[in-house]
Amino acid sequence: MNDSRFVFGIGLQSNKESNDFLRCLWSRIAASFGKLAWQYNPIKVNNTIFVGHGCISEDILLNVRLGFKKRGCLAFINFSPSGSFDANKLHSKLKQCVNEALNYKDYEREVTGTGLIDKNLSFIKKEGHNFRVEGNRLTLRVRGYDDADCSCMFKAQIQQICNLLTFDTLKYITLSGTLTEEIRNNHNFITCLVNEDDGESDSMERNEMYRNLEVSDKMAQYLDSYLERSFDYENHFSKEGLGMRQVCDWCRLLWTFRDKLDLRLLEVRLRKAGLMSEWKAFGAYAVEYLGMSAEAMPFYSDGGRWKRKAKLINKFILSVGNMGHKRGSWLKEHDSWLSRQFVVRKTFSMFRRIGDLMNHARIFPLDSLRFSFTIMKNGVKSAMRGEG
Repeated sequence: MNDSRFVFGIGLQSNKESNDFLRCLWSRIAASFGKLAWQYNPIKVNNTIFVGHGCISEDILLNVRLGFKKRGCLAFINFSPSGSFDANKLHSKLKQCVNEALNYKDYEREVTGTGLIDKNLSFIKKEGHNFRVEGNRLTLRVRGYDDADCSCMFKAQIQQICNLLTFDTLKYITLSGTLTEEIRNNHNFITCLVNEDDGESDSMERNEMYRNLEVSDKMAQYLDSYLERSFDYENHFSKEGLGMRQVCDWCRLLWTFRDKLDLRLLEVRLRKAGLMSEWKAFGAYAVEYLGMSAEAMPFYSDGGRWKRKAKLINKFILSVGNMGHKRGSWLKEHDSWLSRQFVVRKTFSMFRRIGDLMNHARIFPLDSLRFSFTIMKNGVKSAMRGEG
């Protein structure tokens, strides 16, 4: 038995670097020791995360802790082994694995995998640099560090691609072997259409609506971009849109219940809440920039006023990031003792909020005036309580 603790300084500067380092590290440990079986038990205490136990041999179990100085940026990794081992040899092998993982680009490889989507679905052939879809076969090019990592990446990415194709086609795209596929199989009834003039009939399978689906050119470009840098957290689509995912959810909800909405009641409630202008502006944004069907967007107007607002919304979305995650990046890029001080951060936040209100005023001037006092008051209260 040994009572050892091996701590290695890492000092990474971004989420992406930390993510790639850890993925590569697990692959290098598995290659060096012949195995790495995990019992995950993640617990976060302050700036340290206890990951769990990694078994690297019949006699050695690693307790792994990760330390952070900045959120998402790995500062050190702590291995606390238990079992029978030579401390010097184990330390040397783990150090080598860490050094190799710090050069993760040298170990990255590219693989291509094909998965089957619901057999009731059929796509017209569409091919990009990193993907190909034809019929019910979906082929993706992914990057990883060993077989297990590549397999995990492929499974995660193919599910995400199905989600994106769902939004693009407005059909629920699922993988083969799911409950949805079974339901479609069991409910593929035939509809008979009769022409009243000549009495001739025509029949159509219910699942015909899922045939000859087509991926739009815009979505094909995005899929290629997404697969090229799916873990680039600073640039990924989910961070380049202020609530863009929420707007997509809103569109999907409107599409799903497009025939059941009480438009008169909806209009009354929107006008009562004073949100009709906002609804029309975001409706124009969804139609003009996200490909939402104009027929399924209540109160949609293609007037120049709403298109101008949609353009400003899109510009603001791409500049501040998802729910504001991209804001404050200047402080992260210029990290120092001064930039981490509470007064500096709150001052920066105040001017950022003022800038946001000025941008909002170009789109919704009345709302900006109405909410500006409340926003500033809440900010002052938060600063006085020492929050943030």
